[in-house]
Amino acid sequence: MNARASLLVIDITKIGVFRIGMLQSGCLVSVREFAYAHGSCFLKHLTQYMKLQKLKEDDVRGIALVEGRGSFSAVRAAVSVLNALQWTKGVRVAGFDCRSYADETHLYEAIVHFSWQARMARVPLHPLYQGEPHITVSKKKLFSRL
Repeated sequence: MNARASLLVIDITKIGVFRIGMLQSGCLVSVREFAYAHGSCFLKHLTQYMKLQKLKEDDVRGIALVEGRGSFSAVRAAVSVLNALQWTKGVRVAGFDCRSYADETHLYEAIVHFSWQARMARVPLHPLYQGEPHITVSKKKLFSRL
């Protein structure tokens, strides 16, 4: 691992906001927020952040996804993209349920203490949804079947 290796934290717990930063000494630094609609552009925002921070793929030692609240679609998109990066690029990823920690300090401590160095088998992220999805059939399509 190079000296510039970073641990990225992506927080999707606030609806409409994609928040990303680097965890250093238990604090989130170089934080950037992007407007985020229904899980769209997850990979775009991640690569845009890396470009802004001048990070290369090899500079990232792991990505922590903070989930447990937020939109169903954002969680689904985040988990899908990060699982794909883990399997195709070997990026180490882990999910953290924001509801399990008293505050951000405790959450960041847990992320720091997670074993990012270990070369374990790839374990897929599992989506942690705030509630049941609200998926409906378009009324236009529904009435067009009659």
